[in-house]
Amino acid sequence: MQLTNTIRNYKWNTIAIAILIALILPWKDLFLGFAQTINNDGYNHWLVFEAIKTGNAQFLYFGQMITGYSLVWIEKITGINLITSLMWFSYFTLVIGGIICMILITNVTKSRLAGILSAFVMTFGTGAVVHLFWSGTVFNLVEMIILFPFALLMIFNFTMKKTWINSIWMILSISILLIYHPTFGIQTASSMGNIIQPMQSPLRTNFDMIKEGYQNPLFTLFYMIGIANFTALIICVKSLWEKKLPISTGVIFWICSNFAIIFGALAFTGWTAFSPRLAMNFAIVINLITCLLAGIVIRERLKSSWIVITLLIVGIMPNLVMWIGKY
Repeated sequence: MQLTNTIRNYKWNTIAIAILIALILPWKDLFLGFAQTINNDGYNHWLVFEAIKTGNAQFLYFGQMITGYSLVWIEKITGINLITSLMWFSYFTLVIGGIICMILITNVTKSRLAGILSAFVMTFGTGAVVHLFWSGTVFNLVEMIILFPFALLMIFNFTMKKTWINSIWMILSISILLIYHPTFGIQTASSMGNIIQPMQSPLRTNFDMIKEGYQNPLFTLFYMIGIANFTALIICVKSLWEKKLPISTGVIFWICSNFAIIFGALAFTGWTAFSPRLAMNFAIVINLITCLLAGIVIRERLKSSWIVITLLIVGIMPNLVMWIGKY
């Protein structure tokens, strides 16, 4: 009976997850073993993983190492080659990221509709995510749409209920976030000597020209964030301000805001050579903030709710159409 009630209560979440999986996974290519995601950084990761077999692998960071050994072990057990398993890993990163974001937004804002929308906004609705995916920069994606939202969720759970179990989960999630990938500047890549080493850009050609493009806030706004999403953000802020409702979801909002400021400052000031990647991280965090505020607007049933919902759906469409067009 309890299981039946749970399924009934989360019926729409289950349907949303099923749709997300159906849209993201290219079933024909997955079962044929055609690796569409092995390009740019993905190719370099594959070379490192192959070097594990001979004991000559030079890892850039912890996430690459633990994933590489896991995929090599899977190859030994199942016979699935590294390119195919890396492809599966890349696609399921998007699926799991969408689900984690849905759980986070639902729990923080208490709006199931906003949570469901966020699963698609944080995958198809964010140009930065799609670009990182097709560039093969899967570990940056794991960090930004899985580990970061998961850490936020654990922090939120701890603030709601300060138990020792919640504290352990919070500490573990933050620790994994900090050591998995250099996104948050905690570790250095083996090939670089900087104390703060964000990431090597996946953009190999015309790097200077592309770097200048990504350093342009308007380029980031229109392509990486999406003009519809940014408009929804402005409407949310305006609506909450007019109703004198707090433009915040507590500590989660402020953590996201601080990281948006840091990523934005590093991306657009030219302080680091890794501005393109930081601009994409900035865009991802901005859209996460948009989903958080949209959740409040929807939960409070403000007049602008349907406008915000419409804008978020519109923002999903361009990348979704392009994605479907690839298959």
